[in-house]
Amino acid sequence: MLLVCSLALLAVIVAPGAIGLAHATNYTVSNSLVSTAAGFNGLNQKQSVTGAITPDPQIATGPTYIVEMVNHAMEIFTKQGSSNETCSLASFFSTGTDFISDPKVLYDAPSHRFFATIFDLTNSSVRIAVSKTNNPFVPSCVPSTWYSYPKIISPSSSLCLDQPILGINNDKVVVSANMYTNQCGTGAVYLGAEWWIINKNDLVTGSTTPRSVSFGPYPSLASVHPVVSLSSTSTEYMVSTGAQEIHTSTTTALLFSVTGIPGVSTVTNATISLTVQNITLPSNAYHPPDDMRVQSAVWFNGKAWFGLDTSCIPTGDTTTRGCIRLIQADTTALQIKQDFNLYVAGNDAFYSSLSTDSMGSLAVVYDYASGLSGPKIAVTGQAINDPADTLVQSTIIKASNTFNLSGNLGDYFGTAVDPTDPTIVWVIGEYVTSSLGHCGDFSSCWATYITDMRVRPTITVNNTTTFLGYSVTTNGTLTTNAPLNNLTLSGKITVSASNSSGLVFSKTYTVANVLIRNYTSGPPTAPYRAVLLLNVGVNSCPGYNVTCHLSSDNSISYDGASAIDTVTVSRNIDINQDGIVNNSDLSIVSASLYCNVGQACYNPQADVNADGTINAVDLATVSNFGNAPDYI
Repeated sequence: MLLVCSLALLAVIVAPGAIGLAHATNYTVSNSLVSTAAGFNGLNQKQSVTGAITPDPQIATGPTYIVEMVNHAMEIFTKQGSSNETCSLASFFSTGTDFISDPKVLYDAPSHRFFATIFDLTNSSVRIAVSKTNNPFVPSCVPSTWYSYPKIISPSSSLCLDQPILGINNDKVVVSANMYTNQCGTGAVYLGAEWWIINKNDLVTGSTTPRSVSFGPYPSLASVHPVVSLSSTSTEYMVSTGAQEIHTSTTTALLFSVTGIPGVSTVTNATISLTVQNITLPSNAYHPPDDMRVQSAVWFNGKAWFGLDTSCIPTGDTTTRGCIRLIQADTTALQIKQDFNLYVAGNDAFYSSLSTDSMGSLAVVYDYASGLSGPKIAVTGQAINDPADTLVQSTIIKASNTFNLSGNLGDYFGTAVDPTDPTIVWVIGEYVTSSLGHCGDFSSCWATYITDMRVRPTITVNNTTTFLGYSVTTNGTLTTNAPLNNLTLSGKITVSASNSSGLVFSKTYTVANVLIRNYTSGPPTAPYRAVLLLNVGVNSCPGYNVTCHLSSDNSISYDGASAIDTVTVSRNIDINQDGIVNNSDLSIVSASLYCNVGQACYNPQADVNADGTINAVDLATVSNFGNAPDYI
């Protein structure tokens, strides 16, 4: 028997102090970069079974396959863009002739499962489907390889659960919707936001009675958006800036935290009110008048990013345009960390979707257009080490070739982190094309486009270290390279050395394709690390019959919260000067291990920290920079 409980009261706590930013700024361009692949076409209006004007494109990426859902179809692709299967959502969700809308789909890496939902207006329900493996195939479009849950969210036969949103964390699946009477028909009354917390393990194991708890509806709330949790957490977060059901502008963002597991422990909600810069209804050709709700939200390592449509005056413009608000909340400190507008001067920007990669960088896909001109799909992002309120220069991934004569797109786009290489984010957006012929009364059709992207952090290196009487300065920049199938670093770095006599060495090195490695087991998540040496051509051991060059030892780390280059200086760790730190260098240290200055066995080259003793510290230093290229 399914147990559904409801709480009558929801406490809203106003966080102490000036917890919001005083105002949002328009973004400025950072020095980081973004790369995209060639991409491929997804579903289009003629494939959508009913020819729906608003496709609501969504995407989920598993280890091998990509699932796209639109109103009212789904397609499964390889990551190279080959189509393996196309089905109607009515067949997939077993809804027959019911009116269905607003599909959502995601891949959950911890459980190795796909999760999907659909709003069934005819039956006043939200249907849930969960794949039985990490393979999403639906043989003959009959969902025998998925668990189907048609009745978990089915509150009343007369209600309308508008725009249901799907979120997930370690142990919970959350679905939230805006509740109306009269099946959203004539005279429908808004009842408020309601959400359902469902035991994730019950869904994954195919329980016939998944345990759940519901909250609401709350008339003072609208469009409460559960996050997709991208790192481990037992708390499911939700965010809301409301919608026209309750207001037309706001300076408040609500942060919800849901704890407990249905059927296992008490499920509770806590809510914090955070101040943001004024959010107003966007005004452009693509939006219904109430679309200021949160459209996309993710959580990663203590930070929640969410995006929504608003109005702003773009930098370099004088006209109020449709813009995208990007907000980052710190869920530990309970503070708004960033609050700024993504804009395109002379155009309206809209329908963003965002995600966070495993380095902690933000990836964003969105549309922009001027009036009814055909929209362009673009991507941008913020590298983990970029300054606040900045974005990389946007890249157009697909442009329309005709006008958007229907006057409407949306209602949202999709993003998905690749579980095989989570530094890559897959994106889907919508454009307009004349190549498909007429769709309904119009001479153009909507179509979707899929590609993958990587935000490429640029790391500034600026370090001065004194070692053995030399002041060694390391200066330059390193940027993650473009190829999406290999994670490497390149750049230019200048190393100079001075002593009491003045400048004695200076050289600019071109660093190329240094491998960034991941050292965790399982999926390649943070931390990542790259190491390299830059030779300093001075002799730090005069009086010996060998030359002891120094090296600027660079350890570049990406821990999911930052991207930094830690620089130390030592005697050159590439002891034999063959261009790479390897076992040969370890052998040289081992041959003189425990030898001290003054002993015949002492080899100053093996005493990399120059403390007069060759010991385990020297061995550890060489080992720590194993496989590091040495630029000489």
